[in-house]
Amino acid sequence: WSYSLAGYGYILPATFLSQMAAHRFPDSVFAQFVWPIFGAASVVGIALSIATRNLGHSYQRLAIVLWLQGAGVLAAWLLPGISGLVVGALLVGGGFLCAVQLSLLYGRELAPEHTRYMAGLLTTGYAIGQLVGPMTSALSTWLTQQLEPALGIAAVTLLIGGALVWRPQK
Repeated sequence: WSYSLAGYGYILPATFLSQMAAHRFPDSVFAQFVWPIFGAASVVGIALSIATRNLGHSYQRLAIVLWLQGAGVLAAWLLPGISGLVVGALLVGGGFLCAVQLSLLYGRELAPEHTRYMAGLLTTGYAIGQLVGPMTSALSTWLTQQLEPALGIAAVTLLIGGALVWRPQK
C-alpha cells in the first residue's frame, strides 16, 4: 500500500510544480527551472540513498524518504514565493528515485522467493496511484477552483505511506 500512496503523493507536485511556478511568477524565467531542479534533486537523492545504504533498514529509509516528500509537497503549497517551489522540487524530486529503489529493495527483502512478482505488484500499485492523483486534482479544481486541497491530500498520503512501512528497529 505504501508504494501506491507514494505514486499518488508524488504525481501531483511532480505534474504541477511548473504550473504552480508559472502561476506564481507569470513573466519570470524561474518557471522553466522547476523541472531541472526536480531532476537534479533526483540524481542527488539516489546518490545519497546509495551512500547511506548501510544506515538503518530499508523500510526505515523508505519511510523517511516518503516523509520528506510529504514535507516537500507541503512546502510547495504553503511556503510563499520561490522558496516553497524550490524546497518542494528538492524534497519531492530528491525522494523520487529513492522511493522506487527502496520500495523494490524492501519488496525483495519481504518476499525474496517472489522478487519478479513483487516488482510487478509494486509497479502496478504505483501506477494506480499515479492515475488516481490527476483525477483528484481535477476534482479539486472543479469543486474549489484550486489545486491546494489535492496537494494537501497528496502530502497526507505520503505521510501515511511512510507510517505504513515504519516499524521499530529489531
